[in-house]
Amino acid sequence: LWNGSASVSNGAVNNTFKNLNILGNAPLTTFVGIFSGSGLTMGAVAESANNNFIVTNNAVAKSQYGIAVSGASTGNIGNIISYNIVGSDTPADYIGFIGMFASNNNGIQIKNNIIYNIITSATNPMGMNIVANVTNSLIDSNDISGIVYTGTGGYGGKGININTGNAASNLTISNNMISNIRGDGWSAFSSTDIIVGLRITGTTGGINVYHNTI
Repeated sequence: LWNGSASVSNGAVNNTFKNLNILGNAPLTTFVGIFSGSGLTMGAVAESANNNFIVTNNAVAKSQYGIAVSGASTGNIGNIISYNIVGSDTPADYIGFIGMFASNNNGIQIKNNIIYNIITSATNPMGMNIVANVTNSLIDSNDISGIVYTGTGGYGGKGININTGNAASNLTISNNMISNIRGDGWSAFSSTDIIVGLRITGTTGGINVYHNTI
């Protein structure tokens, strides 16, 4: 399901995806269950900000990414991802790589989601990957479990991975439950291949971490 900006002057705004069951073709073939970003190129950043995009109470499974929000370089505002279930109890329907992804968002709220059973041969699977220019945002009360690299190449699962590239991110990570993060891993903690529940890396500052259980 694709929420895409039509042009550099026409963002996909004020859209809500709610009460949907999204099932892809296979964990490592279908790219993403729900995507907001470019309207021209799947997976690319938005040409114009897709503001006030709300994704709530959906079930997403059987794709590489569950939910991905790639904002415009100027930054989306008003985006909310809440009360979604990303994952499955059925191995053929697992998410294959990353449960939730966000970039270029100012004030996004990612809260009260369940992300589970990303059990995969894809290197460095993640429950949540928060990257470039996510600022003034909230990641709260999410339950992330079963993020497992199954291969033998020296890679590991990550519960929440943060790399905003911003020294003043003002990002709050609170009240999340993270468990069963596995892989065969790498020996150095600085490596991107380490097994870790919550990882904050790169030029990332202004992070508030409160009351999480890992």
